[in-house]
Amino acid sequence: MMRTREKITFTRDILTPDGSGGHTVAEQEIWSPIFAYVREISVNDQLLATQKGLNSLMEVECRYNPEIPILAGDKIKWRGFTLIALKPKVDRVGRMMVIRASSEIETSER
Repeated sequence: MMRTREKITFTRDILTPDGSGGHTVAEQEIWSPIFAYVREISVNDQLLATQKGLNSLMEVECRYNPEIPILAGDKIKWRGFTLIALKPKVDRVGRMMVIRASSEIETSER
């Protein structure tokens, strides 16, 4: 399989009190631009059927920066699409990070 490097951006939703007991949500950029390898991974159809709203599973591989923690739920902006980070995992030597992310992309138009 051919791997291509692409620019991605990590963002996180920040909750700010609005003064009336609620809050507003603002998206904050936490790391950009990052070069990464992005690919779709195949998953069991049964798993897809049990996960509500999970249409596609993507894998993002990029360098690891210990000063910027990437959390489950952070957003990854890629080619105009938004991926939601599910499971960040750092390699044993602390150089690379692989993130599984959910996507609502249902077509091959990427």
